[in-house]
Amino acid sequence: MDPSDILGALQRTTNIKQNQLTLQEIAGLREDLRRKEAEEAAAPKCPYCAGAISNGVAKCRHCTSEVQWCEVEGKAYVLTAEEVPQYFVQQKLHELAWEKQQRAEAEKLLAEAALKASAEKQKEIDEMNWPSAGAIIIFFIFLVFIIAIFISEAVR
Repeated sequence: MDPSDILGALQRTTNIKQNQLTLQEIAGLREDLRRKEAEEAAAPKCPYCAGAISNGVAKCRHCTSEVQWCEVEGKAYVLTAEEVPQYFVQQKLHELAWEKQQRAEAEKLLAEAALKASAEKQKEIDEMNWPSAGAIIIFFIFLVFIIAIFISEAVR
């Protein structure tokens, strides 16, 4: 075997390992980017420039606008300068109650659908376990026929 072939094979093996490491690093960076994008999407937005801001900051780091906060049921919300905190709280409470009602209705529909699916599945199981009326009639006719043959053989 030629030494250059061995050297070439070692070089290809090294390149493959480096490529695998690079692909792993790229996958890690992509995951970090997805996580950061999800955090930024979930972060509160400045009411003036829509830039992501941290909870409790007094000024937006993007547009330097003053940011006013209002807490409703343990969650902080950003107010615009035009919004009145009392009205905002009432509106937000109304929205939260409506969302809660929608979730309850959705859960009720899901429970009903699950119950219906369970009942249909049980019905299928019951139908599989019990033979149909036609099969029972055929079985009894066959049984009567066999008994008639035995009786006729016994009489002879």
